[in-house]
Amino acid sequence: MKVTCFVAALMFISCFSFGQKGALELRPYYRLDWYPKFSYVIDDRSSTDEVKMRGSSFGIGLAYKLPVSKTLAIKPGIGYYKYTFNHIERTNTLTGKSEARNINYISPLLIPFQTDKYWYNTLSASIGLEKSLPMTNSCEALIGLDLQNYYTISQRYHLTNNPEGSKDKKRTESRYFGASALLNFSIIKHYNKFGIGPTLLLPIFDIWKTDAVFPEETSSGTRNKVLRGAGIGVSLNYALD
Repeated sequence: MKVTCFVAALMFISCFSFGQKGALELRPYYRLDWYPKFSYVIDDRSSTDEVKMRGSSFGIGLAYKLPVSKTLAIKPGIGYYKYTFNHIERTNTLTGKSEARNINYISPLLIPFQTDKYWYNTLSASIGLEKSLPMTNSCEALIGLDLQNYYTISQRYHLTNNPEGSKDKKRTESRYFGASALLNFSIIKHYNKFGIGPTLLLPIFDIWKTDAVFPEETSSGTRNKVLRGAGIGVSLNYALD
Protein backbone atom coordinates (compact mmCIF):
# COMPACT_ATOMS: atom_id res chain seq x y z
CA MET A 1 0.00 0.00 0.00
CA LYS A 2 3.01 2.33 0.25
CA VAL A 3 2.90 3.11 -3.47
CA THR A 4 -0.82 3.91 -3.36
CA CYS A 5 -0.40 6.22 -0.37
CA PHE A 6 2.52 7.97 -2.04
CA VAL A 7 0.56 8.66 -5.22
CA ALA A 8 -2.50 9.84 -3.26
CA ALA A 9 -0.28 12.25 -1.32
CA LEU A 10 1.31 13.47 -4.55
CA MET A 11 -2.11 14.15 -6.05
CA PHE A 12 -3.11 16.15 -2.96
CA ILE A 13 0.08 18.20 -3.04
CA SER A 14 -0.24 18.78 -6.78
CA CYS A 15 -3.83 20.00 -6.55
CA PHE A 16 -3.41 22.40 -3.67
CA SER A 17 0.22 23.49 -3.63
CA PHE A 18 1.33 24.28 -7.14
CA GLY A 19 -1.49 26.70 -8.00
CA GLN A 20 -1.36 25.81 -11.69
CA LYS A 21 -4.30 25.03 -13.93
CA GLY A 22 -4.82 21.29 -14.06
CA ALA A 23 -7.47 18.72 -14.90
CA LEU A 24 -8.94 15.52 -13.54
CA GLU A 25 -9.19 12.48 -15.79
CA LEU A 26 -11.43 9.48 -15.23
CA ARG A 27 -10.63 6.56 -17.54
CA PRO A 28 -12.51 3.25 -17.66
CA TYR A 29 -10.68 0.78 -19.92
CA TYR A 30 -10.54 -2.78 -21.18
CA ARG A 31 -7.38 -4.79 -21.95
CA LEU A 32 -6.63 -7.99 -23.86
CA ASP A 33 -3.32 -9.71 -23.07
CA TRP A 34 -1.55 -12.77 -24.44
CA TYR A 35 0.84 -14.33 -21.93
CA PRO A 36 4.02 -16.25 -22.76
CA LYS A 37 4.06 -20.04 -22.44
CA PHE A 38 5.56 -21.65 -19.36
CA SER A 39 6.03 -25.25 -18.26
CA TYR A 40 6.34 -27.17 -15.00
CA VAL A 41 6.52 -30.70 -13.58
CA ILE A 42 4.39 -31.63 -10.56
CA ASP A 43 5.98 -33.82 -7.86
CA ASP A 44 8.75 -35.11 -10.14
CA ARG A 45 6.28 -37.03 -12.27
CA SER A 46 7.29 -38.24 -15.73
CA SER A 47 5.03 -35.83 -17.66
CA THR A 48 5.37 -32.08 -18.21
CA ASP A 49 2.65 -29.44 -18.36
CA GLU A 50 2.93 -26.52 -20.79
CA VAL A 51 0.53 -23.64 -20.18
CA LYS A 52 -0.48 -20.78 -22.47
CA MET A 53 -2.98 -18.14 -21.30
CA ARG A 54 -4.89 -15.07 -22.40
CA GLY A 55 -6.73 -12.52 -20.32
CA SER A 56 -9.46 -9.91 -20.78
CA SER A 57 -9.30 -7.40 -17.94
CA PHE A 58 -11.22 -4.30 -16.86
CA GLY A 59 -9.90 -1.27 -15.01
CA ILE A 60 -10.74 2.30 -14.07
CA GLY A 61 -8.34 5.05 -13.11
CA LEU A 62 -8.50 8.57 -11.70
CA ALA A 63 -5.57 10.89 -12.46
CA TYR A 64 -4.66 14.52 -11.86
CA LYS A 65 -3.00 16.27 -14.80
CA LEU A 66 -0.39 18.68 -13.48
CA PRO A 67 0.86 20.97 -16.30
CA VAL A 68 4.62 21.50 -16.48
CA SER A 69 4.40 23.41 -19.79
CA LYS A 70 1.71 24.40 -22.29
CA THR A 71 1.72 20.95 -23.88
CA LEU A 72 3.23 18.66 -21.23
CA ALA A 73 1.67 17.31 -18.02
CA ILE A 74 2.58 14.90 -15.21
CA LYS A 75 -0.20 12.49 -14.21
CA PRO A 76 -0.24 10.84 -10.76
CA GLY A 77 -3.22 8.55 -10.33
CA ILE A 78 -5.00 5.77 -8.45
CA GLY A 79 -7.54 3.17 -9.55
CA TYR A 80 -8.82 -0.38 -9.66
CA TYR A 81 -7.78 -3.20 -12.01
CA LYS A 82 -9.23 -6.69 -12.35
CA TYR A 83 -6.10 -8.60 -13.40
CA THR A 84 -7.55 -11.60 -15.23
CA PHE A 85 -6.41 -14.93 -16.68
CA ASN A 86 -9.56 -16.35 -18.23
CA HIS A 87 -8.49 -18.44 -21.21
CA ILE A 88 -6.17 -21.33 -20.36
CA GLU A 89 -4.64 -23.87 -22.74
CA ARG A 90 -2.68 -26.64 -21.02
CA THR A 91 -0.86 -29.45 -22.80
CA ASN A 92 0.43 -32.44 -20.85
CA THR A 93 3.02 -34.63 -22.57
CA LEU A 94 1.06 -37.78 -21.60
CA THR A 95 -2.63 -36.84 -21.34
CA GLY A 96 -2.86 -34.19 -24.07
CA LYS A 97 -4.72 -30.88 -24.10
CA SER A 98 -7.20 -29.31 -21.67
CA GLU A 99 -8.55 -25.85 -20.87
CA ALA A 100 -7.64 -25.69 -17.19
CA ARG A 101 -4.60 -25.88 -14.91
CA ASN A 102 -4.03 -27.66 -11.60
CA ILE A 103 -4.71 -25.79 -8.37
CA ASN A 104 -3.90 -26.60 -4.74
CA TYR A 105 -7.42 -26.84 -3.33
CA ILE A 106 -7.74 -28.11 0.25
CA SER A 107 -10.32 -30.89 0.31
CA PRO A 108 -10.85 -34.25 2.05
CA LEU A 109 -11.55 -35.71 -1.39
CA LEU A 110 -8.47 -37.35 -2.86
CA ILE A 111 -8.98 -35.94 -6.34
CA PRO A 112 -7.07 -33.29 -8.32
CA PHE A 113 -8.72 -29.89 -8.73
CA GLN A 114 -8.34 -27.53 -11.67
CA THR A 115 -9.27 -23.94 -12.51
CA ASP A 116 -10.28 -22.70 -15.96
CA LYS A 117 -10.20 -18.98 -15.09
CA TYR A 118 -9.06 -16.77 -12.23
CA TRP A 119 -8.44 -13.13 -11.42
CA TYR A 120 -6.90 -10.76 -8.92
CA ASN A 121 -8.74 -7.69 -7.64
CA THR A 122 -6.06 -5.02 -7.41
CA LEU A 123 -5.64 -1.39 -6.41
CA SER A 124 -3.44 0.52 -8.82
CA ALA A 125 -1.13 3.48 -8.32
CA SER A 126 0.33 5.22 -11.35
CA ILE A 127 2.52 8.04 -12.56
CA GLY A 128 2.45 9.25 -16.15
CA LEU A 129 3.73 11.81 -18.61
CA GLU A 130 1.42 13.22 -21.28
CA LYS A 131 2.03 15.34 -24.40
CA SER A 132 -0.76 17.42 -25.94
CA LEU A 133 -0.94 17.95 -29.72
CA PRO A 134 -3.62 20.59 -30.52
CA MET A 135 -5.74 19.79 -33.57
CA THR A 136 -8.51 22.45 -33.55
CA ASN A 137 -9.77 25.00 -31.03
CA SER A 138 -11.85 22.33 -29.31
CA CYS A 139 -10.00 19.12 -30.14
CA GLU A 140 -6.58 17.75 -29.21
CA ALA A 141 -4.58 14.54 -29.53
CA LEU A 142 -2.79 13.19 -26.44
CA ILE A 143 0.18 10.84 -26.30
CA GLY A 144 1.29 9.50 -22.93
CA LEU A 145 3.31 6.95 -21.02
CA ASP A 146 1.94 5.48 -17.77
CA LEU A 147 3.72 3.37 -15.17
CA GLN A 148 1.27 1.40 -13.03
CA ASN A 149 1.77 -0.66 -9.88
CA TYR A 150 -0.78 -3.25 -8.71
CA TYR A 151 -1.54 -4.35 -5.15
CA THR A 152 -3.91 -7.31 -4.89
CA ILE A 153 -6.49 -7.30 -2.10
CA SER A 154 -8.51 -10.41 -3.05
CA GLN A 155 -8.40 -13.31 -5.49
CA ARG A 156 -10.95 -15.64 -7.05
CA TYR A 157 -10.45 -18.99 -8.83
CA HIS A 158 -13.18 -20.84 -10.73
CA LEU A 159 -12.93 -24.62 -10.30
CA THR A 160 -13.91 -26.87 -13.18
CA ASN A 161 -15.45 -29.35 -10.75
CA ASN A 162 -16.12 -29.50 -7.01
CA PRO A 163 -18.27 -32.37 -5.64
CA GLU A 164 -18.32 -30.62 -2.25
CA GLY A 165 -20.22 -27.55 -3.46
CA SER A 166 -19.25 -24.14 -4.82
CA LYS A 167 -16.89 -23.90 -7.77
CA ASP A 168 -15.70 -20.46 -6.66
CA LYS A 169 -12.59 -20.41 -4.51
CA LYS A 170 -12.08 -17.02 -2.83
CA ARG A 171 -9.01 -15.69 -1.05
CA THR A 172 -8.23 -12.34 0.61
CA GLU A 173 -4.45 -12.28 0.53
CA SER A 174 -3.02 -8.74 0.38
CA ARG A 175 0.33 -8.31 -1.37
CA TYR A 176 2.16 -6.46 -4.10
CA PHE A 177 1.26 -8.08 -7.40
CA GLY A 178 2.94 -6.43 -10.38
CA ALA A 179 3.52 -3.48 -12.67
CA SER A 180 2.84 -2.27 -16.22
CA ALA A 181 4.29 0.30 -18.60
CA LEU A 182 1.71 1.48 -21.13
CA LEU A 183 1.63 3.86 -24.06
CA ASN A 184 -1.71 5.59 -24.55
CA PHE A 185 -3.16 7.61 -27.43
CA SER A 186 -6.31 9.73 -27.08
CA ILE A 187 -8.34 12.20 -29.13
CA ILE A 188 -10.29 14.54 -26.87
CA LYS A 189 -13.20 16.77 -27.83
CA HIS A 190 -13.69 19.66 -25.39
CA TYR A 191 -16.99 21.20 -24.31
CA ASN A 192 -16.05 24.14 -22.08
CA LYS A 193 -14.49 22.52 -18.98
CA PHE A 194 -15.42 18.99 -20.02
CA GLY A 195 -13.62 16.77 -22.48
CA ILE A 196 -14.28 13.25 -23.73
CA GLY A 197 -12.75 10.90 -26.26
CA PRO A 198 -11.52 7.39 -27.06
CA THR A 199 -8.19 6.04 -25.81
CA LEU A 200 -5.98 3.32 -27.28
CA LEU A 201 -3.68 1.50 -24.85
CA LEU A 202 -0.53 -0.36 -25.83
CA PRO A 203 1.17 -2.38 -23.05
CA ILE A 204 4.95 -2.18 -23.47
CA PHE A 205 6.08 -4.27 -20.51
CA ASP A 206 4.31 -6.21 -17.76
CA ILE A 207 5.65 -8.08 -14.75
CA TRP A 208 3.56 -9.98 -12.21
CA LYS A 209 3.97 -12.31 -9.25
CA THR A 210 3.38 -16.04 -9.44
CA ASP A 211 0.94 -17.63 -7.01
CA ALA A 212 1.54 -20.32 -4.38
CA VAL A 213 -2.01 -21.59 -4.90
CA PHE A 214 -0.68 -23.36 -8.01
CA PRO A 215 1.61 -26.42 -7.90
CA GLU A 216 5.31 -25.69 -8.33
CA GLU A 217 4.81 -21.92 -7.82
CA THR A 218 5.55 -19.49 -5.00
CA SER A 219 4.22 -16.01 -4.29
CA SER A 220 7.73 -14.58 -4.60
CA GLY A 221 8.46 -15.64 -8.20
CA THR A 222 7.72 -13.46 -11.23
CA ARG A 223 6.82 -13.71 -14.89
CA ASN A 224 6.88 -10.97 -17.51
CA LYS A 225 5.98 -10.11 -21.06
CA VAL A 226 6.92 -7.50 -23.66
CA LEU A 227 4.05 -6.12 -25.78
CA ARG A 228 1.53 -8.96 -26.48
CA GLY A 229 -1.52 -6.89 -25.59
CA ALA A 230 -3.87 -4.02 -26.47
CA GLY A 231 -6.60 -2.04 -24.81
CA ILE A 232 -9.30 0.56 -25.39
CA GLY A 233 -10.90 3.05 -23.06
CA VAL A 234 -12.75 6.33 -22.67
CA SER A 235 -11.05 9.44 -21.31
CA LEU A 236 -13.31 11.82 -19.35
CA ASN A 237 -11.65 15.12 -18.47
CA TYR A 238 -12.65 18.07 -16.27
CA ALA A 239 -10.56 21.27 -16.22
CA LEU A 240 -9.91 22.77 -12.77
CA ASP A 241 -9.30 26.38 -13.86
